[in-house]
Amino acid sequence: MAKKKPFMYMSTNEWLGDSVTHFMKTGNALRSDENDDLSNISMLIPKTVNGVKVEYDISYESPKDRIHGYKYTDLLTKVVMLSPCNSSIAVQNLIEQIKKGPTEEGHAILSKLKANLTDKYLLDEESDLPVKELVILPGTNLLTKEGGWCDMEKIDKLVEEGAYVKLHPITAKVWQTMLMKRWGDKCINNDVALYPLLKKCDKAYFCMSSETGLSATILGKKLGLIDLKERKGRGTFENVYNALDRCGVKDTLYNKLAALFSHPESGFICIYHDNYQERIDKYFAHMKETYKHKE
Repeated sequence: MAKKKPFMYMSTNEWLGDSVTHFMKTGNALRSDENDDLSNISMLIPKTVNGVKVEYDISYESPKDRIHGYKYTDLLTKVVMLSPCNSSIAVQNLIEQIKKGPTEEGHAILSKLKANLTDKYLLDEESDLPVKELVILPGTNLLTKEGGWCDMEKIDKLVEEGAYVKLHPITAKVWQTMLMKRWGDKCINNDVALYPLLKKCDKAYFCMSSETGLSATILGKKLGLIDLKERKGRGTFENVYNALDRCGVKDTLYNKLAALFSHPESGFICIYHDNYQERIDKYFAHMKETYKHKE
């Protein structure tokens, strides 16, 4: 009889860099060691601040007029983003930072990110397909969540017009089979690296749950959305995209994104910033001074 593998218990303290946490979130889609430097930032983030909890990669909404908790997530293998668990406050705060404009430091950070963009997961295949328009799907959880988040009919039309569709590394086998059948040779498998494709394409289509819209912005690509208009829930990076779109600043998306890396009050902390602790402290002090918290 085959020996049973040891049971992997749920993490009792989900935190960036914790191997059990990442296994439970991504299964056998292993994270690249390109993410490793992020632990130097996450280890400095307090677990409670301003009288509320700070938690990794969660999603819930506080009452509209105050903050009942904070969350943080990682992006682009080099960045940690702090945010209140209150979408209206999060967008408002990001807009205020964008309005300050980019600094020389912000542009330097974005330039370094552009030179080092790479896949978050260990993917061992590259493709030489002549990709001009690339549709980047979310993981299976969002393909199936409450009827799905993606406008599949729109994607069908894009494929008919020549676009390729890249499956997310976390795509269940049954969905790989169904989508390969649906889009044929225009469907790029989940184990193919994304960034070589993204760098060569002219336009990228993405969901607001995905960081790839930010990557495409940094790379200067044209952008398109594949979210269903009537979908429920809120994407992980939706607050960022909404702030960039609604800020009223007449500037390029690239410069508006550079502004978020310029000011610590945005909650964006990159491994290329000089003082992680100072940026974290300034962010939480600003949020305490500016917004109401749970009493």
